[in-house]
Amino acid sequence: METLDQRRAISELVAAFGGSLALVNFSSRTGRSQAEIAELIQSDSLLSFSNELGILQIPTWQIHNQEILDGVPEVLKALGVRSALSKHIFFTTFSDYLEGELADELGSNDINPIMALRLGYKSTVLKAIENES
Repeated sequence: METLDQRRAISELVAAFGGSLALVNFSSRTGRSQAEIAELIQSDSLLSFSNELGILQIPTWQIHNQEILDGVPEVLKALGVRSALSKHIFFTTFSDYLEGELADELGSNDINPIMALRLGYKSTVLKAIENES
């Protein structure tokens, strides 16, 4: 369970990347049942957090074209047992490894795992996890 300071930090980080939705709203936006979304959260296949009031929230960056962003479940499994804060930091932080691998192809040095997944570079994000281990 996260501390109140950790919850605040996650809330601020998530807000900078598009905010979050409650389970019912996330379910509606992705066309999946609340039970299915809850199961994905329970199995560490979808990132969530409890806000400062203890209410479950799901970051909206995990939605792409009204579906769950391809690669999120695999990346979360590859990250393994880490704190919720460290998982959020991984997805939102610019990565030297991704920049090295994708900068020439994408023409940018500012690449984080969210951007790489949205552009279809799931295998490169998974390699970034291996590289940091």
